[in-house]
Amino acid sequence: MSKLPEFMYMLKRIEDKVDFLAASNMLLTENVEKISQTLNSLQLNSGKLTTDVEDILSSSTKINEHIDFVNDVYDTVKSPFHTAMSMITWASGTQKLEPCRNLEIGNEPEISDDTEESEFSIGIEDIASMLLFGSKSMEE
Repeated sequence: MSKLPEFMYMLKRIEDKVDFLAASNMLLTENVEKISQTLNSLQLNSGKLTTDVEDILSSSTKINEHIDFVNDVYDTVKSPFHTAMSMITWASGTQKLEPCRNLEIGNEPEISDDTEESEFSIGIEDIASMLLFGSKSMEE
């Protein structure tokens, strides 16, 4: 009978180890479930982030196209506008329009504050014609 207590002792140690392993297995299972839930949450969030980035890129493309459009319109309008403003300023008599042989839309006339008379003569009809139809060239 001496072997029975030793066997019982060993059996008890084995049962304790099995209980410890079972408890450890439960903790590991819980941790794996938490990690799985976190991973699923991250996947959902990454999907939302991908959608948000695609929306931002789409909006950015639209904004860039609008900026390009505004720049193109400005480039088209600025030269005739500056030319018209220069001619109106000159026609009002506040500044002198310098003579030039090739006055075209896009070639703004030079203006000076000099009050000397110029050999260049332009009438209001010429200004209106240039503004409405463009000018191929003007001679003295």
